[in-house]
Amino acid sequence: MFKILNAIFPIYFWLILLIGIVVFVNNVNVEIAYLLLNLVAFLFSIKVGVVIHEFGHLIFGKLAGGNPKRIVLGKSHEVKRFTVFNIKIILNKDFNGGFAFVEFPPEKNTKINQFLLSSGGCLTNLIVAGLLLLCIDFSFSFLSSDNGFQFTSAFIFANSLIAIISLIPYHVEYQGVKVPTDGLTLLRLPFKKNNASNVDFNAFFEAQEKFEEKEFDAAIQLYKKYINIEETKVLAHYNTGIMYSKKGDIDEGMSWLESCLNLVDKEKDKMMFAHINNGLAWLKLVKGDTSQIDILSKTAYSIKPSFYYFKGTRGAVLIELGKTEAGIKMLTPLVDFKYPNSQTVTDAIFLYYGHTVLNSNKKAQKFFNFVSNNLDRLGADELLVWKRIQNKLKTTEGL
Repeated sequence: MFKILNAIFPIYFWLILLIGIVVFVNNVNVEIAYLLLNLVAFLFSIKVGVVIHEFGHLIFGKLAGGNPKRIVLGKSHEVKRFTVFNIKIILNKDFNGGFAFVEFPPEKNTKINQFLLSSGGCLTNLIVAGLLLLCIDFSFSFLSSDNGFQFTSAFIFANSLIAIISLIPYHVEYQGVKVPTDGLTLLRLPFKKNNASNVDFNAFFEAQEKFEEKEFDAAIQLYKKYINIEETKVLAHYNTGIMYSKKGDIDEGMSWLESCLNLVDKEKDKMMFAHINNGLAWLKLVKGDTSQIDILSKTAYSIKPSFYYFKGTRGAVLIELGKTEAGIKMLTPLVDFKYPNSQTVTDAIFLYYGHTVLNSNKKAQKFFNFVSNNLDRLGADELLVWKRIQNKLKTTEGL
């Protein structure tokens, strides 16, 4: 529960709340107390408004004939996932936005249904704010301390603000990929061909779920349905390779990723090209094959230096190639001991290795303990790396 609350409401929220309560209870300055408490009400309402917004997308997507699949709240490390009415809800550490996913069969993938889906979040925020306005007076004085504590005004303002911001046309980032906001999607919609694609993408959703459930063989069979379709062949080949690697079949995984290099347009789809290079660098690391790992990881990292997967692989490569201090500097900020997952634990493997090489034994032990306590988070490929690093250090000690 603490992790969930900490992910939704960061430390500054609790500090403002605590100071506001202390000032109010001790009657130090009532005006400042109300100002702080109204700020807390606004920050709280923003978080609730985000949830309302994403569920709004699912509701309107359902009304449009779609199948609501999941909501992702926040970015960074995953904190918790659960299922409500067959909808997967994934809560991440930095809870400052979200994404909603709805499946549409090809015959339902029309402009009007896409309009309903894309505008559903904004409309739901406005409906909630409007219903409250019918019952309760709204005043901008909540931004000050003139009329005491005004939670409902803060809630109405927060939902209205989220609705307006969501309509601004720009791109946001999700897993290193630029994703259009609702406003940009709606702006492009009139120029989009109706039923522009006859591909049924439902199996992609299902394959992702199989992957998350570690049913890799089932995921592979689903992805293979798309390997000969022009629109999906690159991603299908890539995902199939990743599934094989998660099973521990590294050579087969590499074969599928290498085939992607002949399929991808590295100019038009730079991010996909980066993922392929990063994947190949990683699988070579798993095998202990240092040939080309520098150029492969450098290529991916140069395309998107801020993307944590690329940064993680690049840092691991630097340590593997003996540039230990540079690799440690890159990997250290990526490890959050409070939120272990496959990525953070894998980064910790190479930090353990790097600090051991530098004889920083206390730091090495800290990362060793973190890895040892979270081995269940790792896939077969990552466990192979862990075993290889341990064997490498034992061999070094024996010399």
